[in-house]
Amino acid sequence: MKKLQTNILTVFSVWLLVLVLVTSCVDDLYQPDYSSDGKELTFILNLPKASVVETRAGFAERESIAGPVYILVFNKSTNILEDVIKLIQGTNETTDGYFIPTDLDGCYKITNKFALDKTLVALANLQEDYFESTLITTDIKTTLESYIGSGTKTDIAKALKTIQFPADPLKGANKWFINPFSDDKYHIPMWGELTDYSYGKTNQFNMIRMLVKIDIEFTENALKEFNIPTPLGGLRFYNQTTCGYIIPDNYDADNMAVTKPTGSNTDLSQATTNPEREYLAYTGSANWTGSQCLDRIYTFEVNHSGIFPPKDAEETWYTDPEHQKWKQNPCIIIRGTYKGEQGYYRIDFIDNEGNWLDLLRNHRYHVVIKDVRGKGYSSWMEAYNHAPQNMDVTTYVANASEKEEVAVDGPYFMSVEDVDILRSGEKEELEYTYKTNYDTDPIFTSYEDEECTMSGASWLSGSKSDNNGFFIIKTTSDNNSGETRTGYLKVSIGRMSIVIKVTQVPRTATYVGAFWRHNENAERLIRSPLPKEYDCDWEASVLVGQEWIRMDTKRGPDHPNGSTEKDTDSAKIANPENRGGNYYVTATTTSVRGSSTATMKDEDKYVYFRIGLKDRIPESDHRYGVILFTYTIKGSNGRNFTRQQYIWVRQGEDADYLVGSKASSTQDRPYVPFSPYNLTSAEYSAYPTSAVMRQRLAVNGGVFTEYPSQAGVFSISLASIGVQEDGDPIPDDDVIIGTTTGKKQGTFQRYVFHPTNNDKNAAWSNYGITNYYYWDQHQSTTLSGYKLSLNPEICPKDYRRPNDGATDKSVDRGIGFGTDHTASEMRHSLFHSLTIDQLSLIDNSVYGYYADGFFDRRKIETPPGADPWENSAVAKNTAHIAYAGRLFYNPSNHKSLFFPAAGYLNVKNPQLLNEAGRKMLYFTASIYKEDGNYSSTWALHGNTGSIDGTASMAPKTDYSRERYAGSIRCVKN
Repeated sequence: MKKLQTNILTVFSVWLLVLVLVTSCVDDLYQPDYSSDGKELTFILNLPKASVVETRAGFAERESIAGPVYILVFNKSTNILEDVIKLIQGTNETTDGYFIPTDLDGCYKITNKFALDKTLVALANLQEDYFESTLITTDIKTTLESYIGSGTKTDIAKALKTIQFPADPLKGANKWFINPFSDDKYHIPMWGELTDYSYGKTNQFNMIRMLVKIDIEFTENALKEFNIPTPLGGLRFYNQTTCGYIIPDNYDADNMAVTKPTGSNTDLSQATTNPEREYLAYTGSANWTGSQCLDRIYTFEVNHSGIFPPKDAEETWYTDPEHQKWKQNPCIIIRGTYKGEQGYYRIDFIDNEGNWLDLLRNHRYHVVIKDVRGKGYSSWMEAYNHAPQNMDVTTYVANASEKEEVAVDGPYFMSVEDVDILRSGEKEELEYTYKTNYDTDPIFTSYEDEECTMSGASWLSGSKSDNNGFFIIKTTSDNNSGETRTGYLKVSIGRMSIVIKVTQVPRTATYVGAFWRHNENAERLIRSPLPKEYDCDWEASVLVGQEWIRMDTKRGPDHPNGSTEKDTDSAKIANPENRGGNYYVTATTTSVRGSSTATMKDEDKYVYFRIGLKDRIPESDHRYGVILFTYTIKGSNGRNFTRQQYIWVRQGEDADYLVGSKASSTQDRPYVPFSPYNLTSAEYSAYPTSAVMRQRLAVNGGVFTEYPSQAGVFSISLASIGVQEDGDPIPDDDVIIGTTTGKKQGTFQRYVFHPTNNDKNAAWSNYGITNYYYWDQHQSTTLSGYKLSLNPEICPKDYRRPNDGATDKSVDRGIGFGTDHTASEMRHSLFHSLTIDQLSLIDNSVYGYYADGFFDRRKIETPPGADPWENSAVAKNTAHIAYAGRLFYNPSNHKSLFFPAAGYLNVKNPQLLNEAGRKMLYFTASIYKEDGNYSSTWALHGNTGSIDGTASMAPKTDYSRERYAGSIRCVKN
């Protein structure tokens, strides 16, 4: 069963920037040619294509804008009409000289000159024969112009009260006739209004259709023992109105929807005096296609008249006139046979609070009969006079802004917030609202098909939330397939059910930061793929740093597609700082945008723009900025998925504080400045294709990588330094690789491993350790048997490895261990919200790509090793390999620090490199001892950021056994 959903104008307000994402009728290439006086304004009559009332081919034309269009200009302070402009579709110049481009599909774009203190009203699809003859004297434009200088919007609204046409009973008296196979072309009149518009942007009239649409559908289950009379069928719509107003007087501009019908029942001549005769009949084979009556019932707005009397008043149900008002509510009566006996069934329209609905313009009411459980009433009027029975009905309600749907079962109802959900590629759980007057919790079942016959969709589930009025929809796994996947979640309460379609797009990484050294300011390339099956819009704007950050969409001469996918040898790709003027962003713009369509070639579906800096800064300085990046994936029928994220900009490579400062650092809050680079060796740095899998560095013998995204080398944890059983260090020359002789093992102080290590002979064996030394003991000359060669410090001079608390004793594990972690340099310096256990800390970090002049200029590939993350690495299989990773940021001062997700080495796995691109492991100088035999080193963990509902795998400090080797990040003394 398809359900109407509609595009909405999506507005996001973040910090100081308001981004308006136009979902349709926008020509991104069209720029108004502003006149010298700067007074030209651009307007769009926006009727999103996806919000066209869902019909079969042929009907949609009558539900869209066909012209002519009238623009009414009112004085905002006096509300008096000042001008009337008639626009004819398909012309370049109107008689008034207003320009209408002809290359737009399905909408108008008008460039006009207006002052900013007007109220503008747009009217579309008006024809003279829609109106009562006494109101339209000559033609519509002449009639409208007669109000210039004296008439208000209210006056004109009354003049434009319409009468249904045609009135010929042979064509269907009082029906809005839009038969596409006839010459009668009665398009639905529309209205839109603007009170807030400005120069330099596209101003939108959001057009609203003035008619209600009702569709009827029987499910296969309902027709098991019930038959619709053939060939005529039998359906009547009672208590309709015979006219309406084009201009509504109850409109919620924020939600783009009317809130109640315009005018009273009496004013609009609602047919309630003789319901037995005054109804709309849809009883011809032309009105039915199998078990559906679609695209036939179009009517004006209708007020509801009353509600069912309370239960204790049942005895006066048919005698008290007040209790009879409910009968005058708009309703459908259907004739059919149940088990061979003819009967009549009344269907009412119930809202999400259990009351009768007013039928509102621009709404579609899709009535689905799901089951027939008994014989109906004996006549049309008996059904009209009695409460509904024996027919289970779900009514789906949708309009140009709402997503909520309602299911009804007699006096009971259930509504849900949304029935067509587009979600990101990451596993996540989100709350959605629901309402019901049925006293039971919802039941959730997932299916692979919309008809709910194929159980499955194991990646999708639902549950009741702890918050009243909410339930949870959970995507239980990341979508790493590269393709969009769809599942259906059936929400059931009693005999009512609503099926929610959930579409999960493929997971793709995006850029979360950009980096320059102090003496760099050339281009950084932002290029991220977009989903293949959808139209997408994106926009990037500088929020912080507008005075020194620049952006454009220029393509470099050797990077015409914004990437270097033709380059396979990463060593040949030079730093953009050394490439000349073409690699600097000279534009002064701080905002860029673009789009892609589903019909584009796959290789063209990506975000691309450049970030550059205005100038350079002194060597010891830093500056930080923020870019807001927004992209919208346009789902079917207007169900869009929009994501906003920040791109954290940093210039300056000297070690810096992320949280705290030197002045605020204390024993209780040990803030330290972190280097932005991982540690590597001089040999790997100079010879990136070296096949040497293991090296031993001198004390303080490490060097920093050239770029923050580079993995550097792996180092074993402090606890992995082997000792003999008696506790004496093994002599330097007693190094046994990959095996154990008795209780002896290799010392492995300062041994480092190639970042794409795949040589099991370079591994270490570490089982049977019974003694170890703490970091402070390794630094102490009083240690028995001490040798300087056993000092494990490989950070360069003036730098050291950070701690996670104590370095002279064990740091306890788990919750409630006391105060050991309160002295953690790692936690205090990186985490915005400090915790003292292993729980997740995700409030100031994000996973993605890092544009540092290296990663962004190379082809992104899948790294080697076991269980890697797809498309997460560049310079694959070299010592210069760089990764996507996790960026930590300070929301207060916009500082940022990036950690590449280089994976880790595992001596127990023949494929030593594990989870490259997926996980990060950074060792500290703090030790944890477990079970008296095995020791572990506290480390910073983190992965791609997925959440599984109970515990996050996002950044945390945790203990790691000595079989792992991880990255090293140094802090400055």
